[in-house]
Amino acid sequence: MTASISFNFDVNSQRLLRAIETEDDIGAVIRLHFEIDRAYEHVVKTLIPDVAQLKHRYMDERIRFLLAIGLPSIRVEPARVINGIRNKFAHDEKEAFSTADIERLSLAVEAMIGKQIPSNFALISKKQDSYREWRYGDMSLKEKFCFLGYLTLSGVATIENDFPKVSLV
Repeated sequence: MTASISFNFDVNSQRLLRAIETEDDIGAVIRLHFEIDRAYEHVVKTLIPDVAQLKHRYMDERIRFLLAIGLPSIRVEPARVINGIRNKFAHDEKEAFSTADIERLSLAVEAMIGKQIPSNFALISKKQDSYREWRYGDMSLKEKFCFLGYLTLSGVATIENDFPKVSLV
């Protein structure tokens, strides 16, 4: 029997699909970062119901807060890597993913999930009028970034299932 965990919040799957299908690395990183940040916002609000008084506005603030209440760093490292890459796109005139970006993110994701991603692992998109398949070993850097971002998002979604709520009062 396989265990399953569902997201307890709405994920914009169309935005995630647009991230991997876009030709533009900037569009991919912005779309993925946005969905991961929304997931962190949900997780923080769920684990710490009275968190509104802290006024966390940025993903990095949310991550640092979760670390401060005891979340293991291995659980947030992929998002930290994505946030750093996004910041380089936003603030340092970066316009394309590098091999080093993907290697860093891949190591963080593989540490989080506890295994290496096989090169024959496939991501499949089945739409009413089309079918598309991406094999990890054949993906472009942008496609790998998106795929690793999807795994990161899944890891964020499990946090609220794995850790107890915390009260600030």
